[in-house]
Amino acid sequence: MLAEMSFSWVAIFLLAGVSAAALNGKDEAGRSEETLDVLMPNVVAKEEDQYVCASQPVDRDLYIVNFIPKASMKVVHHMLLYGCKNVDSAQLNGGYRLDCKGTCTGHSVIIFAWARDAASPAIPPDVGFHIGGDSGIDYLTLQIHYGDLKAFENGGTDSSGLALTVTPKRQDYLGGILLNVGMNIDVVPNVKSVHTDIACTYRSEIPIHAFAFRTHAHDLGKVISGYRIRGEHWDTMAKGNPQWPQAFYPMTKTFEIREDDIIATRCTFDGTRTDHTVHAGGTHKDEMCNLYIMYYTNATYGEPFKVCSIRGTPILFDNIPPGSDDAPPEMPKMDDDKGDDDDDDDSDDKDPQKTNDVKLD
Repeated sequence: MLAEMSFSWVAIFLLAGVSAAALNGKDEAGRSEETLDVLMPNVVAKEEDQYVCASQPVDRDLYIVNFIPKASMKVVHHMLLYGCKNVDSAQLNGGYRLDCKGTCTGHSVIIFAWARDAASPAIPPDVGFHIGGDSGIDYLTLQIHYGDLKAFENGGTDSSGLALTVTPKRQDYLGGILLNVGMNIDVVPNVKSVHTDIACTYRSEIPIHAFAFRTHAHDLGKVISGYRIRGEHWDTMAKGNPQWPQAFYPMTKTFEIREDDIIATRCTFDGTRTDHTVHAGGTHKDEMCNLYIMYYTNATYGEPFKVCSIRGTPILFDNIPPGSDDAPPEMPKMDDDKGDDDDDDDSDDKDPQKTNDVKLD
């Protein structure tokens, strides 16, 4: 079954408030594009580690083709953009909610995430994140985690957020996010490498095509690695240092994930950086184990959001490729393209006869 996040603090990751759109003209592909600003309405956080949410309706059928951060890590610990069916009315019309543990009322998806002065992702042509219309997303919610209150001293306010590049033109492929999230975090002191492992089997006839990844952990995070396991073969899709800018970095190539593939994630923490045991939690003093995988899929039958939160078994992770505890020596270049086409894509993800029974278990 689809793995769901069950801890209340996990639900505080996403959602945003939206301002007016400005016409931008056309891109190189000739599609009409606009900029839709999703910004906090001059909010004032009241305490450290406070989560703030603001929302606005999406009144048209649109596709997001780029995300441009408008934030600084000096002010914002991290921010998430949610798509919602409904929201709390207090978050609308220039309002906002403090300590927002839930970002939507009803159906919700994570559309984007940002931290540590990350740059914009490189999204392939003809890929769009669908909002409005029949997408099931009638509101955008921006959720920002403010780590401290320095920005609010002496009457300061904050209007951080995102500038979304959007188009009314239907895109050939639907963009989406697969969130791998680990709950079993127990970082003990004086241990150099402490692991949190996650693994799910992909249970859908509609494949997804992974092209970018983003890691998220706090101060003890050392390296996060993501793998596609097909049969007995492990392919490294993602490997990043969560102390880098937490951008969506391009993968070396596009990886097709199809039915019966296993998605495996390992978060490695450095216990030598702490003098006490650290667990999972929502404050900057706690830890997190998140690997976001950005993908595209069938525009008609695909789904825009999936979650894997099942604890990986030791017998599976005994076969992890060597070097999983070693962070890469340098960041991937953000201007890289998505590399080669799908490495072994022999599927037809546009077949209308296929069902959309999407499950991760």
